[in-house]
Amino acid sequence: MKKIVFMIVQIAGLFALTYIGEFIADLLHLPIPGTLIGMGLLYLALHLGIVKTEWFAAGADTLIGNLLLFFVPAAVGIMNFTSTFVSDGIWMLAVLAGSMIAVLYSIVALTVWIRKHQKRIKGALKCY
Repeated sequence: MKKIVFMIVQIAGLFALTYIGEFIADLLHLPIPGTLIGMGLLYLALHLGIVKTEWFAAGADTLIGNLLLFFVPAAVGIMNFTSTFVSDGIWMLAVLAGSMIAVLYSIVALTVWIRKHQKRIKGALKCY
């Protein structure tokens, strides 16, 4: 029971950071989603040592383990737009395929560039 309560508190902490990020985005009228600001705050707090990884590990593992459940409402919502998929489905597939090819090409090009300049990159990182 204690383990479950601890996990719930961790998940509540993650949600609190999300809501703080939403509040900051609304307050400052930023074009960035509050969830990204919340993740940035969590990263900053972890990096600066304000919070420890163990404080959120069990809750984050639980959320990641059940991630598929978060996509079910989106998949059901897509069913409301079948007429759109029938009329524009070919164009949507073309855009998806094109963007996938562009991302894959970018990753390959970046990997080849890094491999080519690996010695110079390692030398530059030694000063840190």
